[in-house]
Amino acid sequence: SAYLDKGNSHRALGQIQQASDSYHKGLNHAPNDWRLNYSLARIFDQQQDARLQSHLDKAIQHAPDPWSIYYGLAETRVDDRNYAGAEPYYRECLQLEPGRLQAATKLGAVLMRLDRKPEADQYFQMASQTEDISILSELASVIWEHKFFNEAIELLKKVIHLEPDRFDTHLNLAKAYVQNWNLDLALSTLDT
Repeated sequence: SAYLDKGNSHRALGQIQQASDSYHKGLNHAPNDWRLNYSLARIFDQQQDARLQSHLDKAIQHAPDPWSIYYGLAETRVDDRNYAGAEPYYRECLQLEPGRLQAATKLGAVLMRLDRKPEADQYFQMASQTEDISILSELASVIWEHKFFNEAIELLKKVIHLEPDRFDTHLNLAKAYVQNWNLDLALSTLDT
């Protein structure tokens, strides 16, 4: 809708009130438009406005993929470094669709930021059971960021086993070996 596009333009320019006004005008014409409701929910989430829940509920009710609504809000909160605020949204993602494991990886990362490593490990373990290369690669990156090089090495080896021609994975594995002072393994990884 034109109101959504206009609101998104205002939001990109940092004109939050104008964005909100545009989304509200759009809702006057289409009160159940999930995109307009979601856009307002995101604004109200950042402003810690109580109107968040009503727009979030409408967006979820009418969205073709409610999981993406929760995931998007969680990502916004992570971008704002609001890790405690992201946690419930990632949990909701896993409630809705336990098989979409990128939420498990992200929840583990949030829990690490909240100094809850044992709980994070449960979600990392859950995500590591997949054979989805993008999830495994992201998980290796998250684990690497927290200096668990041995675990990252094992995940990267799994990715290489699943898709041997990924040069970037070989390079990341070599870097992980270097971090562990396994220089011979690092060189042999790059020779393959």
